Amino acid sequence: MRQEAITRGGAPCEPIDRPSGCDDPGVIRLAVGPARDYPSWNWVGADTARELAKYADVALFESFRRIPPSDAIMIVKHRPPLALARALRGRGIKLVYVPVDIYASRAEIHRDRLLLEAFDLVLAHDELLLECLRPYCSRIGLVEHHGKYTLAEMAPYKPDGYVLWIGGLQHAPYLMDWLTRHPIRREVRLLTDVGNPIAAGQALTLARRLDIRFELGPRSINGHGVHQWSEAEQQRMMQACKVAIDIKGEDFSQSTKPPTKAQKFISSGIPFACNCETSASRYFRKRGFELASPLEEEAWFSEDYWLQTRGFAEDLRSRITLESVGRDYWAFLQSL
Repeated sequence: MRQEAITRGGAPCEPIDRPSGCDDPGVIRLAVGPARDYPSWNWVGADTARELAKYADVALFESFRRIPPSDAIMIVKHRPPLALARALRGRGIKLVYVPVDIYASRAEIHRDRLLLEAFDLVLAHDELLLECLRPYCSRIGLVEHHGKYTLAEMAPYKPDGYVLWIGGLQHAPYLMDWLTRHPIRREVRLLTDVGNPIAAGQALTLARRLDIRFELGPRSINGHGVHQWSEAEQQRMMQACKVAIDIKGEDFSQSTKPPTKAQKFISSGIPFACNCETSASRYFRKRGFELASPLEEEAWFSEDYWLQTRGFAEDLRSRITLESVGRDYWAFLQSL
């Protein structure tokens, strides 16, 4: 196998393993990028690219100015210039767009209509977002986030324990607003990027917009314990918590967030609750599982709901493996 490494900020990234037959003209040359050092790229871009290297000759790129020779290009998050997209299409290159946390309104999608029309395929992780994109795209498809943070073994039932919230600090005011109006009788702990000054500023701005108290300290928010996020701490707290919660806002970007967080907890056997009519509640309801409401604590904390969670988790775990998600991406690419 050949390997190709890219660099980011002078440091080499992990290489992409290429299939041994990559010099065969029948093997698709796939470029994936632009590579950036942020969570959504590492999760959706880098991990998926490595998995797709089982099927294609995959190369990563950092800049739209330096895209390697390819038959197809999968662009993650960042919009390319319209002139470039049209030029690539004119050369017969297939263009695939994966917008991740990029659209804050329907108006933004409409403003991008000419660019969206230039793509052969648009893949997204939320069904409502796909419906908003449908009028502007020749072909769309739903893909999953792979279960990057699913626990290796499902969590056991715990009669006692705390309620866990995991998320970016900028979204914590939604939870604080909800807890002010609906106190939970158990301890609530937050796992977040508490040391991130940009996220802290965004959180304070949102709190002012919501007109709520948001007392942010190094170890607590409004008296609720806060822990610094890391993969190791996330695994530890997911194994230790009794249940998990998420509260979404009502704006467009919140309503089109993929059900990733719910999938992470449910696939780990952790009873999960969220406010109604979120992307997560729609996703699970469509697939035959009703997420608990945080207003119904007795049901949410019950052993019966834990058993229901575990039963649904078995199928979900297999559906969101990296291998399964990679096959879905590859099937969409082959359809072009």
